[in-house]
Amino acid sequence: MEPLLKELAARGKKAFEARDYARAERCLIAVLREGRQYADLLNILGLIYHHQGKFNNAIDAFREALAVNPDYLEACLNLAILYNDLGEYKEARKLYKHLGRKPSKQRTTIDPILKGKMANWHSEIGDTYRRLGYFKEAIEEYEKALGLAPEFADIRIRLGIALREIGQLIRSRKEFKKALDQKPHLIDASVQMGVTLYLGGKTNEAILEWKKVLKKDPTHPKALLYLSLEGNGATPVKKKKRKK
Repeated sequence: MEPLLKELAARGKKAFEARDYARAERCLIAVLREGRQYADLLNILGLIYHHQGKFNNAIDAFREALAVNPDYLEACLNLAILYNDLGEYKEARKLYKHLGRKPSKQRTTIDPILKGKMANWHSEIGDTYRRLGYFKEAIEEYEKALGLAPEFADIRIRLGIALREIGQLIRSRKEFKKALDQKPHLIDASVQMGVTLYLGGKTNEAILEWKKVLKKDPTHPKALLYLSLEGNGATPVKKKKRKK
């Protein structure tokens, strides 16, 4: 790349990182108009178009990036995510299968940012399955996500909830415990741990878990509700008397 174009590309990338998408778009298009196609710039341009709601332009940009470099995993993932957002699930699945193939030169590591994106994508698919009541499929997706990013405690909570839905209470508790070991102040993990304990007949342990939540957040609605329903130490809300 010529020095001037290299500088312009650098400006475009910097503007993108600063979320100045209009300026980034101008810089990147100026470079690409010179006739050379750069997969990384096309990928960034696709992300800009996606953010702007120009979905057809985004698809074209990601496809062009993959035409330049068919093994460009990030562009492939970004296009799959876009198709998924648009409800084009068949197209998204095709691309996801491509992501799972071994490239001509085996990679030994995956970029951490790409890992995070892939983990979130699996998690979103898991959320869709869980909302539809397909808990086993949801569990598979959450486990794939955590295989890529085991530090994502919020995904671990979703896995724990899905496990609870199919009656696997011991595994459910283990996932909530792992989430709390990772992030001790994660209130939602404690709330959900309490629910699983309660459903498993461990009422006293559930009460203790919800009380821990109230120590961190005295107004937490779910913890107050669960405790008040059982009359287990939460301050009950006084009902207003109806006027006759």
